Formats: sequence, structure tokens, C-alpha cells
Amino acid sequence: MELEFAIAQGTSESYPFRLEDSGSCVIVNWAPVLECLLDDRRKGVVAGLISAKVHNTMVEIIVAVAKRIGDPRVVLSGGCFQNVYLTERTVRRLAEEGYVPYWHRLVPPNDGGIAFGQAVVAAGEVEEVAVGGGDGRVEPLGLVEARALGVGHEAPAERGLEELGEL
Repeated sequence: MELEFAIAQGTSESYPFRLEDSGSCVIVNWAPVLECLLDDRRKGVVAGLISAKVHNTMVEIIVAVAKRIGDPRVVLSGGCFQNVYLTERTVRRLAEEGYVPYWHRLVPPNDGGIAFGQAVVAAGEVEEVAVGGGDGRVEPLGLVEARALGVGHEAPAERGLEELGEL
């Protein structure tokens, strides 16, 4: 959290990184990031600018991985997305690149959301879960889980980035 609060506003600079393929996985090679970050420290670059560059690098890594995978839908989940700066920037950059980002709206993206999702899955294993609006449609458990977890996909243009602070 200290790094989030230290961010120097107004920069889109990021550190270089490499993506490497390993079978069915994409691996982020952080060595170039760390080398440049340490170089910035040696040069006396202020912590706020380093923090912004680290956060912006994480955003660019997410965008690069999305490009490598090629699916237009990108789900953002996990404790790091409690970081408003990271979430807002990631959603914005993904939308700029033509992706449809999904992020938490009603349930936190951290362990609380994981526990809730596990409870939904466990309930689905006990009995079939059917959700419908009276029109006879039944949704598969995956969509039920997504709705229960409060995962949204409103693009920033539709929702307004200022609302992201309410995550």
C-alpha cells in the first residue's frame, strides 16, 4: 500500500520486461524490470516515480499477456486489484487495446472473494444450480459463479472510471 500511496501522478513511463513462452504458459521475466529499477535507485530517482513506473509496468504486462493469449475478455481478480491505481489503469489500458475487462464490483477481489467463490462452487456440487428469469433458461454454474462474485464488465466509457474507487 505504501507504494500505491507514493505514486507520482502524471507519468505513463514503465520499465522494460520480457514475456517467454513455456509450453501452455506465458512467463514474465522480471529481470529487466529489476535491473532498471535498481539503476533508477542508484541514480537517485524519487520513490514516487519508481512506484508509478512499477505500477505502470504491471499494467503493461497484463496488456501484453492479454495480447499473447488473444482472448478479448480479460478477468482481473486477486488482492492486487484492491489497488485503485492498478485497477483503474489496467481497465483503461485494456479498453484502449480493444479488450473487455471484467473486475469485481460487489465482492472484494482478495481472500474474501475467493472464499465466497469456493462456497458457491461447493453449493453447486451439492445440488444443481439453475438460474432463470422465468423464461426457462438455465445458466451454467460458471455464469452463476461470476454473477455471485459480482464480477462486472462495464467498460470505462460506460461506467465512468471515477466509480472504480468504490471497488
